[in-house]
Amino acid sequence: MPIIGTQQSPIKIVKNKTWKIDVPEGYLYPNYSGNELAGHFDLESKNFVFEQFEHFVLDGQPWVVRKLHFHDLAEHRLVNDTYPAGHRADYEAHLLHTMGTSPDDDPDGTGPKLVLGTLFHRDAGAEQRKSAEKLNAKLRGVVDAPRAKMEQRRISAGVNPLDFLPKPEDWNFWYKYEGSLTTEPFSEDVSWYVFDRDTAVLESDFDNLAGGGAEQHSRTVYALDRRYILRSFA
Repeated sequence: MPIIGTQQSPIKIVKNKTWKIDVPEGYLYPNYSGNELAGHFDLESKNFVFEQFEHFVLDGQPWVVRKLHFHDLAEHRLVNDTYPAGHRADYEAHLLHTMGTSPDDDPDGTGPKLVLGTLFHRDAGAEQRKSAEKLNAKLRGVVDAPRAKMEQRRISAGVNPLDFLPKPEDWNFWYKYEGSLTTEPFSEDVSWYVFDRDTAVLESDFDNLAGGGAEQHSRTVYALDRRYILRSFA
């Protein structure tokens, strides 16, 4: 069994209990190319695993994107200006990164990690996220198929990481805290950046990714246990 310590994720983020820090505009700027990166959706772990890689630089440190997964109902809860009574978004996507410009810099994925957490709400007027829609369509009817009838447990696809982030104008609004992976081994080696503004998405882009059996189980909310949550905006 994994050892679960005192800095677990997810958490409840209450804006008026976070600490405002001064960072330059564009400090967190995951400027991926916008191209679809090849990979596969693993039906066992319910992760999209990248086989082509891009990185972005945060405070001088490069971070390479390695995995992507989804939750039907967000794991993180927000209490903020938009939702003063509290809010749990319809979906949450996690882009997991490891240090370096390629997986060769951390082949086992045992080093420090960075996760970008984006909250989404269903909106019939949202713009289509093309690679999300294509991956969603590939998984339609597959994730619920009986295991004995599955010819493969990996579905090849391409993903544009930008399709699972807010619009760039919202990248300056985030919370940061130190936490854990939300799946085994629950290692407490993750720097979390959770965006404050939830993003509109078409249900037809996400209904299989986060609600049709391809989503990961959402964990309970954990206590802060002496941790601080930082925020980048007033």
